[in-house]
Amino acid sequence: MQIRVLALVKIERQVIGAVRRFAVPDLTTTVLTMTLTALAADSPFTGGSAKDSIRRLSAVAVMLAGAVAGALLLKTSLWVPLALAAVLAAATVLLYVPAAIRLGTAPARTPKPQN
Repeated sequence: MQIRVLALVKIERQVIGAVRRFAVPDLTTTVLTMTLTALAADSPFTGGSAKDSIRRLSAVAVMLAGAVAGALLLKTSLWVPLALAAVLAAATVLLYVPAAIRLGTAPARTPKPQN
């Protein structure tokens, strides 16, 4: 059982090392790393309950699909993925804010600093 955990840690370390070798500034792997770590830690192979495994696997699959889609879109031109990202961000704001206000879960406004 410990050999499997060590193998997963080694694979994860290799992936993070590969990302760092690309030297892309501010490229964070925290979310994906934490998701994969939680997936491995809660795995039945490590004595976990496998609770939330489907959700975590779905999150990893969505991140992978987004990376593939972004890479393929970059092959067309630079403005296509940027425009798509802007449209998706605007749609998220336009859909989220009214729903959050209606449900009473809108983000709290931060107070303006007093000078």
